[in-house]
Parts: sequence; structure tokens; C-alpha cells
Amino acid sequence: MKYLITFIVIVIIIFVTINTKNKSKPKPSKITTPLTSLKWRQWDGKSPYSAKEIVKNATNLYYNKTGIYYNVTEIFLNQKRIINGTNRYRVKYIAVQCILDKKNESQKSGKKINKSPKNKKPQCFETLEIETPLQALLRDDTQQNQLVLNVTNLFTDDSYKEIYKKDQRKKKLRKIN
Repeated sequence: MKYLITFIVIVIIIFVTINTKNKSKPKPSKITTPLTSLKWRQWDGKSPYSAKEIVKNATNLYYNKTGIYYNVTEIFLNQKRIINGTNRYRVKYIAVQCILDKKNESQKSGKKINKSPKNKKPQCFETLEIETPLQALLRDDTQQNQLVLNVTNLFTDDSYKEIYKKDQRKKKLRKIN
């Protein structure tokens, strides 16, 4: 009888230890919402970033990547949403393509103009009549301390991206290569 009780106790202990090893620890469920459920909300286009400045930077980015410069004619949509603590600002606008003066000559002196970083904005010689819809998306990633600017030509679906590092002391943006 003594051996029977000891045997039963040992079997129960072995059974319990095997069951606890086989059971996996419950993983904490990460609650995420699909991107389709997070809707864009209207945004005033003024704070904390200006929609006009976002559009200006987006057209310069598009010009630097493609060599095609656009003049903005109308900003028709300012929206904002927050995904995982990151603010995203969307600005949709209409622009017309510029034909740039390739000669780079001064009309008065006939000398070539040296390109300098101060004179970044290209001079528009004339514009095409075709209106092109563009979208600028600014992501303010405070966790990584950076701003990400995406510009998309909605007509051709060409998209370009630039990352700017935020400097806390000077509050200026530095480009990351």
C-alpha cells in the first residue's frame, strides 16, 4: 500500500510538470487597428507645420529627383491622422509643369549664371496647360526624431521620399543621405 501511494504521487508530479512545460506562455496580444479604419481628419494647414511650406518642400524634392519643376496653382485638401503616435499630414494640390530656361544666361550681360545653393529655385520660362495632381505626405516621427516627406504624382504614381533629422537645440532640419 505504501508503494502504491508513493507511485501515484510520483505519477501526479510528473504529469503536472510535463503539462506545464507543454503549455506555452500566453503572449501579450498587441492591439493594432488596420490602416483602413484610421480615417483622415480635416486639418487647418497652419500648425504645427504650414501646408504651404510642405507643398514648397515637396515640389523642390520632386524637382531634385526628376528635374521637372511644378508651379502650385491650388491646394485643395489638408488632412491629418495619427498612427501609432506618429502624426501624418497629407496635402493634395494641383500644379502645372514649368518649362525651364536651359540657357541659364543673363539677358543683360550675356554671361552664364553660376548655380549656387542660395539660388535653388529654378526660373520658370513658361508653363504647360496640363494640370497635374500631386500629394505631399509629411510624417512627424517623434520617436526617431525625424521628419519624412513623401511626394507622389497622382497622375503617374511616381513617388519620392526624403528624410530630415530634427535637431532639438537649433530646431532646424538636416537632410539624411
